[in-house]
Amino acid sequence: MDNAYLQQVYKNIQNLLMDGKLEEAYIRCNQILQKVPGSGEFKDLKEDISEKLTEKNEKVVDEGLGKAKAHIKEKKEEKALQVLRNLIKISPNNKKVAKLYLKTEQKYLTKIKKTEIDFVKAKDDQFKEYLEKGEFEKFLQEVDQLGMNYVGNRAIQGLVQRQREELIRQRIMDKSDLLNSDKFEDIDHFIKDLKRINKDSHLIAELARNVYKKRTGSQIDSITNFIYSGTRNIESLMKLGKYSAAYKASRELLKTNPGNKKAVKLYRKAKKASYARNRDKAVKEILSKLPARQKDLEENKEMYVRI
Repeated sequence: MDNAYLQQVYKNIQNLLMDGKLEEAYIRCNQILQKVPGSGEFKDLKEDISEKLTEKNEKVVDEGLGKAKAHIKEKKEEKALQVLRNLIKISPNNKKVAKLYLKTEQKYLTKIKKTEIDFVKAKDDQFKEYLEKGEFEKFLQEVDQLGMNYVGNRAIQGLVQRQREELIRQRIMDKSDLLNSDKFEDIDHFIKDLKRINKDSHLIAELARNVYKKRTGSQIDSITNFIYSGTRNIESLMKLGKYSAAYKASRELLKTNPGNKKAVKLYRKAKKASYARNRDKAVKEILSKLPARQKDLEENKEMYVRI
């Protein structure tokens, strides 16, 4: 590389140093050494710049530590952490900075945690008061607002979910008369309203299961009564010899409850009796018409074909 060019570059770097532009001078020196790595002149210059940069950084770090400590003394840990983060970028291996940063961060987190705990407790008390006064709309508005304002905060989100469950529990207690009745349509509407508070509520899920059990238990009781009266009717039809009617009734009954053993037994019995009667009736009808058919055969042989 041309010596005149290198001399000019060297001069330019010196000018940068005079202007206090240490970082720019260091970068420019590195660029030249990549092209002429054996240049002792530029190696010495780079070492000189490095020393100046170290001195400058040390001064910046000392001043920064002073500012950070002042913030800590004023209990402004968040501002102190901002200063210390910038110092770590400048001097990542500085043990004093790292130690003070960790200590300040722990202090800040403890302070935030205590503030958070106090806030949650105050909100718990406030929501409890709303419930006692029956101010459900106000309760829900503030709970929803908290949920939206603190999306990533686990403690606040826990508070929101807990308070929603408390409201649901209160509403369930207030509707105990309805829930103990058999007004299932009204109960369904009530559960639907509760889901607007919290569709994933464990209390609502448990309530829905209990209502389902109660409802199906009532239906089973009604079906049992229907089956009992149905089988009694079929037995009566069988005694009266009305086998076809008994067969039809037993078939309808099995559509409602196909697993009922008594209904199955009556169905088979009625089917067999109905078939036998219809068979006997058909045989008698054929036999009664046989003489007439025999006479017709003798008179009109040409109309018949032997099979």
